[in-house]
Amino acid sequence: MVDLVSTQDCATASPVKLPKYHYGGLGFRGNWSWNGKDKTFFLTSEGETDRVKGNETRGRWCHISGDVDGARVGIAILCHPDNFRAPQPMRLHPAEPFFCFAPSQLGDWDISPGKPYVSRYRFIVADGPPDKAGLERLWNDYAHPPIVTID
Repeated sequence: MVDLVSTQDCATASPVKLPKYHYGGLGFRGNWSWNGKDKTFFLTSEGETDRVKGNETRGRWCHISGDVDGARVGIAILCHPDNFRAPQPMRLHPAEPFFCFAPSQLGDWDISPGKPYVSRYRFIVADGPPDKAGLERLWNDYAHPPIVTID
């Protein structure tokens, strides 16, 4: 399990304009042995396994997997609910082992001076096929961590 927090600041006095596009966010490319329509497997938080139907849908997480040296391995990428345009639209490439969360799919946006763009993602790497219930639990723990108080 690895957490990533990315903070992007505008480097000039003018905003960075980001146009609507089918990419434009956090991307992941799987092992090259997964290349081809029938070698990469997707599962979205919404239960979609068809990469064409899942493309440009919004999800809390996406699991991507394939075989390496004869064994199934995979990674789930969890999108934090505080992220811009969460749940973010997803790009599931039609033939390559590529996935990204792409908030730019919903239209133009910008990063303005003095207003950092912060995004948060959690990566879960595991052997074997995805466990939807387990991934839902992990996403919920990430999105709503327990709070402990001591009196």
